[in-house]
Amino acid sequence: MTREASEDRGGAGIAQQAQPVRDHVHGVFRFKSTGSEEVSAPLSGDFIICRTYDYATGTEGGHDIRIARPYLLRRSPWDKGPDGDWGGITREDWEGVLRAYEYISDNERRALAVGGEAAGKHEVIDGNYVVDDILEATKGIVGGTGVNVNDKEIAWLEDNRSARSWFRDRGAGTIWAINPGGGDPDDPYKIWQLPGDLDGVPLQAVSVDLTEARHNVIGCGGSFEIVWVATRTIDPSPSTDKVFGYSPDLDPLTLIPGKILALPFGSDVLVDCGGDTNILWVLNSLGDKIQKYDASGAGSINQVPILEATAPTAVTTAANAATGLGGSKDALYFCSSGEFQETSRPRLFELYPEDPGSAPKNVINAPTAGTISIGGSAETVWFSGDERVHRMIPSEFGLIWSGERSDENWPEFAIRGIGGE
Repeated sequence: MTREASEDRGGAGIAQQAQPVRDHVHGVFRFKSTGSEEVSAPLSGDFIICRTYDYATGTEGGHDIRIARPYLLRRSPWDKGPDGDWGGITREDWEGVLRAYEYISDNERRALAVGGEAAGKHEVIDGNYVVDDILEATKGIVGGTGVNVNDKEIAWLEDNRSARSWFRDRGAGTIWAINPGGGDPDDPYKIWQLPGDLDGVPLQAVSVDLTEARHNVIGCGGSFEIVWVATRTIDPSPSTDKVFGYSPDLDPLTLIPGKILALPFGSDVLVDCGGDTNILWVLNSLGDKIQKYDASGAGSINQVPILEATAPTAVTTAANAATGLGGSKDALYFCSSGEFQETSRPRLFELYPEDPGSAPKNVINAPTAGTISIGGSAETVWFSGDERVHRMIPSEFGLIWSGERSDENWPEFAIRGIGGE
């Protein structure tokens, strides 16, 4: 029986067209480099360069072979380009937010919310390609690979048996810090995104102009997905101190709809803020009041705090005037200046986020004078002082100092605030 006859019988009398059959070939390879060695973006992110590899003998081939990346890991279908002129496909993420993609490199990108109605995300490929990684690929695929270099289709397609995928990067963290600015259109406040590994140059510097709202910027906090900016009113009546939530992906910063907290003037004086996309922490100077607000969801912030407490006595003495607050859903940090006592040094406090009014979890003297602001998450604590950024790591033994940074490449921003994760 011919193949066509066999398929006709199985099709309940409906004649079926036989599909051409390609001989599938599977191979083992070692990764050597990305496509950027041969072509420019965005095509550079569509394939990798490898050499054959034999497990039994440990022998590597002597010729470079192009292998197409899996579709979702390619660059050219998704990258909108530096000026938006490459197009790029938009795609809904798992939360139902429509995203456009701005690539930093072939393996790193920003996932921007179309319309600015949600916070942006910083993504990297989980399981990035590393030189001499062993991987498998297949050629002879019906339909081809869809990746062409020099008008010739690449034959091999990487099988992705290691399940590489895009994920929200929390890697070494990110830091948000504010330059004082002059408070006028010609000298706006600058919010700097600094690399959490304390290496390299600032990732970006975005401006925020609040002059029309008659507010001065006094502090900030945030995460990869949101920047919280604390502002104090210039005109007491009828204005209020406010905290604004911005998407970090655009310059100038774009306010996320509904992410505004207003504190009535006369009841509290805002000192600092911190948080993430779930929680907003606020520190008020009257009674050193700590407040926690629900910031989750796409709607407006509930203006009634879900938790309110007076800072522990240990941090409200005259020798330890409160200067900063930061944290996330699972962490809360507090710093004080020690300015009213000559021998007193700034102090850093790790508080219990579920009970911030209780005795601190950890208390340490700051390793530098002039501590101004603090921020962080359950993984990392950032604080500014003496024109430096300092990094601490929370542990069962307390807060452990793990690095600092200050040089001509970084701005002198310690006056106004710091936050991050």
